[in-house]
Amino acid sequence: MAKQRLKKGDISIKNLLTISYAWYKSEDGDSKPWRARVDIKGGRVTARRGLDYNRTTKSWDQSAREVKVEILVKSQPSSYKDTSGLKSHWYPVTILIRDWEKKFDSAFRYRTGSQVMPKFPTKKVSQGKNKAEKDKIRDKNLKIQQRNIKKGIQLQFFFQLEFAMNKWGLLFGRNRTSGPPKITNSGLVPFCDKHFFYICKKVLPSLFDDPKLNRRFGPLD
Repeated sequence: MAKQRLKKGDISIKNLLTISYAWYKSEDGDSKPWRARVDIKGGRVTARRGLDYNRTTKSWDQSAREVKVEILVKSQPSSYKDTSGLKSHWYPVTILIRDWEKKFDSAFRYRTGSQVMPKFPTKKVSQGKNKAEKDKIRDKNLKIQQRNIKKGIQLQFFFQLEFAMNKWGLLFGRNRTSGPPKITNSGLVPFCDKHFFYICKKVLPSLFDDPKLNRRFGPLD
């Protein structure tokens, strides 16, 4: 079923940041701001729709019902043990903004990662009957892990946030999950994952005020 269009009164970016800060400090929460500073090395705008450059005001004017911006975020995880064997992880973050001029007070939707369906291992290494079989399972599982990352699939967002964001009308694109998470974020709290937190702090302030939309951004200060 097609999603309804964004409308006045929907949850704003500022609202989600407020909810996020409370969740980060809660017993079930996790410090995404710290992970964003440690793991994320930069980002760049790769696509935009619904904005026209106004040469008179030297600013971007909204030219469509909604503005869509895609930012490719570079992560080199060190806040947790990364077993992928890949030096960098690149994930697209897509944001749909209703009122560009309202900036952080605008209703919005977002998604971290692509909409490609993830693949999952069918066996655990411990299920191997001998070393050769365990090595074979390990290699196969690693290839699946690397495939997901290379296709821009952000599994933490998939498991922890996708169902919750869809429930609250905050998810851009389709919901690929089959049901709510049972362990991670079982309370279905919507919050900014580390990639979107990075964008809110490093990228969006510049995009809203700086006409140079197609630019690169470094890590958080």
